[in-house]
Amino acid sequence: MITLILEGLVRAKTQIAHNGGEINGNVAAFRKFKVVQPSGKIVEIPHISGNSIRGKLRDVSAKHFLDLLGSEGEPQKVDLKMFQFLFSGGTLGAGNNADDIDKYRQMRENIVHASLFGGAWGNAIMSGKMKVNPFIPISKETAHIIPKKWHGSEDLPSIFTYLQLEMFTRKENSQDVVFEPYIDKTSLVTVSTSQMIYHIETLSAGTPFYWKVVLEDVTTEEFDFFLSVIHKFKEIPVVGGKSATGFGQIELEDVTWRDITKEGNILTDVSETTKSLYDKFVETNKGKINDYLKKV
Repeated sequence: MITLILEGLVRAKTQIAHNGGEINGNVAAFRKFKVVQPSGKIVEIPHISGNSIRGKLRDVSAKHFLDLLGSEGEPQKVDLKMFQFLFSGGTLGAGNNADDIDKYRQMRENIVHASLFGGAWGNAIMSGKMKVNPFIPISKETAHIIPKKWHGSEDLPSIFTYLQLEMFTRKENSQDVVFEPYIDKTSLVTVSTSQMIYHIETLSAGTPFYWKVVLEDVTTEEFDFFLSVIHKFKEIPVVGGKSATGFGQIELEDVTWRDITKEGNILTDVSETTKSLYDKFVETNKGKINDYLKKV
């Protein structure tokens, strides 16, 4: 087993919205965390949370796993409890069942997804081997917390040059003559017909981010699995909100991995042979895994 660190540069291809629930009037602020500057000043820095990125990867991983297990173009179906475990990490149950931990160990052996992402099964909860850091914008205010090789310059823009406030409108169509034929005017129900204007704080297209993922004590199969998930994620690489309107598109521009003695393996240039190792692993063990899923 080895511990691998994957890190590097991610770039926004379109603007990114990632709001953390803070709304001032009709303005939704970007999610932020505090960073102490070398001078001692504290600055709030916008970021894409590691939890949200991990959730995206979990969904991609679970879907890919069930697609591989399926046949004739149809994915393998699982019961609701297993679905929730694969896609959401499961939920803790009441009571103290001594078999739960043993069942979880069996799950790790049969489902590589469970080994990396972890989750809750019955009354047992185990952490996964994958630690996902947030996307941190590369800027003057974050340079001291990012390895120098990933920003490379002392002359960096301020984080505030990346932030922008975008205006949106939510139009109410009942007063538009084009849509009048579709309204039953005999209805006694009345609704507001005002047009809503709101603003969202976003990071600009082109914003560079530093990203780091740690794979702790992984086997060859688990690392192959992670590469497979990354390649699936690269097919539709989207983070944050408002993806239906084109927001949140990113590119893994320069991401490398290293272990204790080796570095410089370019993650974005992994060969098709390496990329498909996990797919072959699932194909070889499909019968065993499906039998396990039926009885778990």
